[in-house]
Formats: sequence, structure tokens, C-alpha cells
Amino acid sequence: MVPEGYRGIQETVVGPGRYYVNTLAISPIVIPTTNQTVEWTSGEVVNTFNPFEVISKDGFTMQLEVRVVFRVKTNREVKVEEQHPAPDFSKEEPQVHVEALPTLDFNRAAWRTRVRELSKHIAQYPY
Repeated sequence: MVPEGYRGIQETVVGPGRYYVNTLAISPIVIPTTNQTVEWTSGEVVNTFNPFEVISKDGFTMQLEVRVVFRVKTNREVKVEEQHPAPDFSKEEPQVHVEALPTLDFNRAAWRTRVRELSKHIAQYPY
């Protein structure tokens, strides 16, 4: 977890409600806390994905239709730090590396001739 003012999972999260936010200063991510439904079906339903196709032991292809209802729980502490202590949000000094681009040393005239010769063969097959 990161303190306020840093990018990442915040220590304190605001709950449901109306907030006046200066979107020029920060970019909040709104997470709906109501039940959300995702369906994988072959029917004519809006907001669906293609159904899963699986092959049985006998070699038959079947389509599975799945519906998942999920909800983000509110008023709970963020437990990512305890579950996944990865160093994703460690404070490090920015690193800057600048160097000149290498110069390419090759025979431009020979390559120009070769590319034109190859282009002649391709030109006979228009799209």
C-alpha cells in the first residue's frame, strides 16, 4: 500500500457517496460496488462474450454457458500488502540513461539497388 499522493493501492479508500474531485489534479478510478453480471452465452444478450468451447474425452465439442455475479465489498481494509508482499510499490529514485544513438555504417547505394530490384518482383502482384 502507498501513502496518499502516490500512485498505487491507497491506504485509505473513500466509500460510496458524492465527492467533488478536481479531475485536473487527480484521476480517480470509480469501482462499482453493486452486483455485476458477466455472461458467456450464445444467446442474443447484451454485454456477453462468446461461449466457452470445450472438447470432451470422447472428442465431442460442447459449448458451456456461464454466468458470474460478483460484487466488490466495501468498508474492508485493503489486504494486498499482507497477501502479496511484492516490491511493486517501493520508493526508488528515478533512473535516467541518455546516450547518443549509434550510427549505422552500411552501403546505402547497394541497398537502394537491391530494394528496387526486389520491388520490381512485388510490383507485378497488385492488391
